Amino acid sequence: MLTAEKLGNRLTFVILIGLLAIAGFFVSNSYYLSKGQLEQSVLRRLHAIATTTALQIDGDQHQQITHLYTQKDQLLKPLSDSLSAPIFQLLKAVKNKNKLNTDIYTLFLDAHEGSEKVFMGLISGETQYYRHAYFSHPKELLLYFNEGAVLPSYEDEHGTWLSAFAPIKNSKGETVAVVQADERFDEFLANLRAVALQNALISIFIIALISVVMLYLINRIVKVDRQKTKKLEHAYRLVEEQNKKISDSINYAQRIQNAIVAKESELQKYFPESFMYYNAKDVVSGDFPWLLKKGDAVYVAVVDCTGHGVPGAMLSFIGHFLLNEINRHTENLSPNVVLDRLHEDVVKTLKQEDNTSSAHDGMDIALCKIDLKTNVLEFSGAHRPLYFSRNGVFQEIKGSRKSIGGTHYDKLDRTFENEVIQLVEGDAFYFFSDGFVDQMGGVDGAKKLGSKRVRELIAELKHDDMKKVSGKLVNSFESWMGTTQQLDDVLLIGIKV
Repeated sequence: MLTAEKLGNRLTFVILIGLLAIAGFFVSNSYYLSKGQLEQSVLRRLHAIATTTALQIDGDQHQQITHLYTQKDQLLKPLSDSLSAPIFQLLKAVKNKNKLNTDIYTLFLDAHEGSEKVFMGLISGETQYYRHAYFSHPKELLLYFNEGAVLPSYEDEHGTWLSAFAPIKNSKGETVAVVQADERFDEFLANLRAVALQNALISIFIIALISVVMLYLINRIVKVDRQKTKKLEHAYRLVEEQNKKISDSINYAQRIQNAIVAKESELQKYFPESFMYYNAKDVVSGDFPWLLKKGDAVYVAVVDCTGHGVPGAMLSFIGHFLLNEINRHTENLSPNVVLDRLHEDVVKTLKQEDNTSSAHDGMDIALCKIDLKTNVLEFSGAHRPLYFSRNGVFQEIKGSRKSIGGTHYDKLDRTFENEVIQLVEGDAFYFFSDGFVDQMGGVDGAKKLGSKRVRELIAELKHDDMKKVSGKLVNSFESWMGTTQQLDDVLLIGIKV
């Protein structure tokens, strides 16, 4: 007959074997899961580096280089050449800034004996391999040469690699080369194996410690409170179900919001030289772009509702549909008239006449009306300005110091001002939500970007290429933010006529 001590020892042994098996499974699973996550993380980083770098390279300039230097190793000192120096310096700066362990480089195709071959272009390192044939490249490089892609772990004569490449376009939109960024995956795998071994040793130590404790305590365990366990499991399931319902609802709201707000592609139908930067703080946004074409006039607005996330998004739906309703059945209204009517409708919708808890809810807005036939711009703003540039001269057109909604302003003092500008070719103007200027960041992360810095940044821009302008503004904003948490929804629109 088994004694309690022997039964306890056997039970401990069975549990020990089970714990070892579980630990082995989790260590192994953790290793492969971490490997996959690390690979995806590195690929996303490399893709971002390659894409950003490709956008900064002048495709026409790169094409000139390959046409001018047609011999292998003909270009060994790119800094001594005015064509190649800017691209080489950019590649070198990207490598250093992103702390890449390997050089970043360009690749281009050249016809040889009826087939396409891949050749090395410019490299960020001191040693150049210009026009050296790249024989061992993955097949995806040629398959997606015009679109760019990421290359999951692959092997060549130098080891295992992770890579990403992005197309370099010339002024005609043709792909003339690609930028490729690499990381050696062998080093990451070695570190992962070391971590996995460390975790295995820690697991064995913990299991041994647990076994000793169990040998001491097992005979003192009499029963398990199953009822409490069931209650905890039930409570956990309820919380999990509620979290899923909330997440599903928010994601559904995001799909609805994405479906109704204006898109950059819609804006560019009327203004090819334009851009839109829309970056929500949460899943759904309290900021939204609004666009309406009516006759010869196009209305474009940046709307910033009180709050962000779900509360802000609910107000954004109200604002969006009220703007549509105001402009659907009437003549082409001036922006200030639209804002007057929007204010009245928001107050009525939120029942703010009674000075309820929602009395301070509302929205700020920058609204432009552009007549495509006469090239006349009308602007009216509720706490939001318009930045205007003509022939290098910068001007800020301040909005009215009044918000949409709320009970802050007496009815007689609610008229919004309207600014009218006769546009000429080359004029550029920008408007944005306060999340852009109020973002904290800088060296210590404790300062706002601020209206002054934004004015200086826009005033210094050359407005000939709005794609570059967009890149500079977005990069400046994200560089300023750095690792600081985004505080609010951000929406920025720029238009050049």
